[in-house]
Amino acid sequence: MVLAEAVLLARWRAAKVLVVLLAVGALVLYGFQQRPFSKSPIDDYGLMPSVVRQHGRAGDGYLVDPLDGLIGSYRAAIVTDPGAYKGMADLAAPERLPLDYPWAHDPPAVDLATLPNLPNRIWVGAWNQGGSLYGEQLAALGYHVGYSKRGPAQGNTIFLWER
Repeated sequence: MVLAEAVLLARWRAAKVLVVLLAVGALVLYGFQQRPFSKSPIDDYGLMPSVVRQHGRAGDGYLVDPLDGLIGSYRAAIVTDPGAYKGMADLAAPERLPLDYPWAHDPPAVDLATLPNLPNRIWVGAWNQGGSLYGEQLAALGYHVGYSKRGPAQGNTIFLWER
């Protein structure tokens, strides 16, 4: 409101300059909102989308090892760049989760052995501090790691499990 009033009260030339500055600022802000980003180097939310953009294929599945709490889920990696996952299936949450919390939260953990028609390639985002719930399940189902990329020490590793 203050900026709009400043434009209205400014002289013609100053008003044009203010409008151009606001338009440029809005375009820059829009551009940065379209890119994967990381809130901190520890969380590294841009790692999974960038790896999936480079190596993912339509028909792949993806999972994020769930956490017990709401805050700190690596599922925010998916929320920050949903375009990286076009044509892929979220195996843990086939429907969009409700936007009832400012941070992405995890759906309940799924038993992959009970899901029909698992894809041949499944991406898993797993915390570096512990084992991977979905990694253990995929290994038991006959999958093997075909690719992995590790983030920072306190961050995540992205695995591609293949059949």
